[in-house]
Amino acid sequence: MPYVLVAAASCGLASLFFISSLTMQPAAYQMPRLLVALVFILTAAMLIDYAVQKRRKAAGQPLDEVAAPLFAPFFQGASIPRVAIFLGAVILYVVLLEPLGYFIVTPLFLLGTLLYLRACRLMVAAAIAAVAPVFVYFIFVWLLDLPVPMGIME
Repeated sequence: MPYVLVAAASCGLASLFFISSLTMQPAAYQMPRLLVALVFILTAAMLIDYAVQKRRKAAGQPLDEVAAPLFAPFFQGASIPRVAIFLGAVILYVVLLEPLGYFIVTPLFLLGTLLYLRACRLMVAAAIAAVAPVFVYFIFVWLLDLPVPMGIME
């Protein structure tokens, strides 16, 4: 069952990114659409692998290490509510990016998710949340001349 939930969440999130890419300039939408396609391909591979393993188990065939589901280590120790909250945060980030703007939503998202996932201490998370958006802005706006959503800062 976790495989189906992860597949549904992955496809839903990828679809949201694809819909967001429909309003982008041609130079900007190529990478997101490529990543969306990659997510769909990997999701299909995960489901096929799961179906094959389920069929082998039902038929009583032995499952060796090579035949074990490729994504099984991903679920070991995973908390479904925790993953759902993180996916909700990503969806909220995408939804709020346009109206509030990149420089408001991105630092809050980075700080919140880094602390929620316990990836680092508060000071390190705050430094990442302050530096990363500026770095990304420098690359996309200054070097590549691509716009970022400014939201209420326009």
